Amino acid sequence: MIEISRQFFGLAMEEKKKYAASPGGNNGFDCSICSIVGSSNCRQGGVVSVSVSDWNEGLALTVYPEDRRLLQFWPPQLRKMLHEYTMNSINLFEVMFKMVLQSLNVDEKKFGEKYGKNKEINARLNFYPQCPNPDNVLGLKPHADFSAITIVLQGEAGLQVHKDVKVEQIMSNGIYKSAVHRVVPSPEKSRVSIALFWDIDRNCEIGPLDELITPDRPQLYKMVSLKDYVSRFFNYYQSGQRVIDTIRT
Repeated sequence: MIEISRQFFGLAMEEKKKYAASPGGNNGFDCSICSIVGSSNCRQGGVVSVSVSDWNEGLALTVYPEDRRLLQFWPPQLRKMLHEYTMNSINLFEVMFKMVLQSLNVDEKKFGEKYGKNKEINARLNFYPQCPNPDNVLGLKPHADFSAITIVLQGEAGLQVHKDVKVEQIMSNGIYKSAVHRVVPSPEKSRVSIALFWDIDRNCEIGPLDELITPDRPQLYKMVSLKDYVSRFFNYYQSGQRVIDTIRT
């Protein structure tokens, strides 16, 4: 996966832009570097942004279930390997999530009936080019994922986890924490990573599970539309804020 991802990101920008994400779409190629330096030949430019900006290219794809795949955004050279990687990851996701529910003493069947019907896996292939001025940018700004579980495959070091900052997870009523993390670019070499996000049905409303609201642990978060939460997440991310703070009770 690392090798084949590098091959894709090594293509000419004009070729990669054939898979560009549609406005408002959540599948396809994007390049934050082009917006920083204002040029399609962005890797040769200098960093002109005053504020901290992201320094990455990415390819976002819905990979599971298969009938939700938008294959027009799937480069042919990636399809076979990404399919195999996804299918081999499903069992790992399911085992991990089952362990989470068991640790919380939550009824697995009840949870599955409410949230498990339209779950999906979304992938993001990340490329962090060698950066001529790494002090002015981040590969990825600090954030905590909104997915139920994230699996990250790192080709090279670059991911940093904030050891002292954790964000409470909504459905666990704050019992589980999501790690705040960022990616730093390198002036010497490029980096690649692949993230798989296990998402529950985005058409449902989420909030703390009933079993996890007790007199000793009152409800910490309001019910919220997951689709609305995800939409607002990206707006808050750009400003360095966290949307979870807006739904506290």
